[in-house]
Amino acid sequence: MKIVYLTVCLILIAAAQAPDSLASEMKTQGTKADQYYRQGKFKNAYKAYFKLAKTGDHHSQHQVAKMYTNGEGRTIDLKKAYAWSVLAAESGEDEIVASSDALLQRISDKDKALSSATKLKSKYGKEALKIKADKIAKRAEGGRPGRCITGSRMGCRDD
Repeated sequence: MKIVYLTVCLILIAAAQAPDSLASEMKTQGTKADQYYRQGKFKNAYKAYFKLAKTGDHHSQHQVAKMYTNGEGRTIDLKKAYAWSVLAAESGEDEIVASSDALLQRISDKDKALSSATKLKSKYGKEALKIKADKIAKRAEGGRPGRCITGSRMGCRDD
C-alpha cells in the first residue's frame, strides 16, 4: 500500500511541475529558432518555428508567415504565408493584423487564400487549440468519453 501511495505522490508532483517545464521548453525552442533565423539557417529556423506555430505561439506563426512570404527556408507561397499570418493575427497585435491584411491584398486568388486560412485556423487556431486542450484536460480528469477498459489495458479510448 505504501508503494501505491508513494507512486501516486510522485505522479502528482511530476504533473504539477509539467506546465513549468513545458513552458521552459517552448521558450528554449523559441530562442533557438530566433538564433537560427538571425544566423541565416532558415531551414532549421523554419522547422523550429513550425513546431511552435502548431502549438499556438503567435510569434512563431508570424515568423512562418514571413518565411513563406520572403522565401526563407521555403519556396515563396503567399497563400500559405497568408494562412499563417491569419493565425498570428489572432494575437490582436495591430502590426501583425495589418501585415496579414496587406498580404491578402497581394494575392490574386483571394478565395483560395481565405479557404487555406480557414483550414489552417480549424487545425491550429486559438479556438481549435482550446478545444484540444479541453479534451486533454477532460481525459486527465477521467471524464473522457468513449469505451473504458480495465485489467492489463487500463484506460479509456474513443471509438
